[in-house]
Amino acid sequence: MSQKDYYAGWDFERLGQLVFTMTSSTGPNVDVVTWNVGTYSHVSLQNATGSGTYVSFASTLQSFFATLGGSHPTYTVTFNTTTMQYVFTASSGTITLTFGATPQGQMARDILGFGTNPAAGATVTSTTRPYFAISAVSGGPTNYTDEYEPNVGINEAEADDGTSYSISRTTLPVYMDWDQQMEEKAGPSSAVSGGARTGGAPMFDYCATVATMPCSWEYFYRHVRCVEPFAVYDTSTASGVVCKLRAEGANFKPSRTVSDYDVLWNLPFKTRLIGRL
Repeated sequence: MSQKDYYAGWDFERLGQLVFTMTSSTGPNVDVVTWNVGTYSHVSLQNATGSGTYVSFASTLQSFFATLGGSHPTYTVTFNTTTMQYVFTASSGTITLTFGATPQGQMARDILGFGTNPAAGATVTSTTRPYFAISAVSGGPTNYTDEYEPNVGINEAEADDGTSYSISRTTLPVYMDWDQQMEEKAGPSSAVSGGARTGGAPMFDYCATVATMPCSWEYFYRHVRCVEPFAVYDTSTASGVVCKLRAEGANFKPSRTVSDYDVLWNLPFKTRLIGRL
């Protein structure tokens, strides 16, 4: 498995409401964007999770802006998987994104990747790594099992004379396990370098001291638990696997790559395979 980018899904019924405003310079157009329903991800997971579920949030915003009336310019919203940044573009004039000092405004900043209100421009690009997105340092996880069936739902009995009787499920779940190895405890010093996303993330919440890298591995585990699906994604081929953490591996418990060496850590993933992208 060569994928290294982790994208978690999210459900606004769990998170609450997202609110921000988009203002165009080409007319009295101030649009308040409010979102509080639906399941999304930075990349669409619906090929694995089912049609209409965990769809691309950028595409959803794009469709919303396309329905606006009046003299709005044409707005384009994309998520750049190379840099892990959101990009807002207007066909004419400039646009201003404003995030209020409220929980709803903070939610918008976290998901879209804006630490502060950005300057107006014909193109506005996010400045921080969005929550629910992590690019690992290494693209080669260790102890990777590939797909396997667990020994569950299968029962067998044997009589004294050696005859046997067994029952089993027709379909068993498919599991997939791996360790994400040699992740740096401190995480990178910037979200983007040389026109590409930087690898790594803070290991623990208390390590998330770089303003452009607020989402830790600890937060990622806490968010997905056994509830939300997440993709392990290969940006170069736009492919990957979509999994959920199983109960036995849903707690955040990293281990040092080398005993007593505090810089590099391994993360265990024990997952149930949902599907492939």
